[in-house]
Amino acid sequence: MIAKGRTKGLEIWNFIGDLKEKGILKANYLVDQYKGEKDLSKSFIEQVHYIRIPVKNVEQSAQWYRDILGLQLLNVTEELAALKINEGPFLLILIPTEDATFAHFTVNQKEEFSIGFTSPKLAEFHQHLKDHEVKVDEIKEDEGHAFFHFYDPDGNKLQAHW
Repeated sequence: MIAKGRTKGLEIWNFIGDLKEKGILKANYLVDQYKGEKDLSKSFIEQVHYIRIPVKNVEQSAQWYRDILGLQLLNVTEELAALKINEGPFLLILIPTEDATFAHFTVNQKEEFSIGFTSPKLAEFHQHLKDHEVKVDEIKEDEGHAFFHFYDPDGNKLQAHW
């Protein structure tokens, strides 16, 4: 049973989930609109610090994320590589594995991405990836939201949008 005061918060998160399913990821205004709500303003979590991505060869993958995506390589060891996106606090951690696993998942047998990057120069970024022979889908638009999917050398499905 859901507590009465939590119903509105759950409705908001369900609505945001619906927007994500439609490819509309810029729903931050909904969160800002309800920051005064008791349940949404007292999270124990401040921010996402890092996301881990499985790779076959940590050194080669770290070079690809640095050279092709332009991320700042902070550290490479046998156990991991840490990359930073611009000046923000968010880190991408590459973890070597021999297992057949990916950072994406499937829904109804269709691959779905887990990690989406923003790019204000979406068409230029798309062409940059094609020029570097990255597996990349065509740019799509859905209700004013432009995006495309691409794959890192290990087959992890990623998204870029604006």
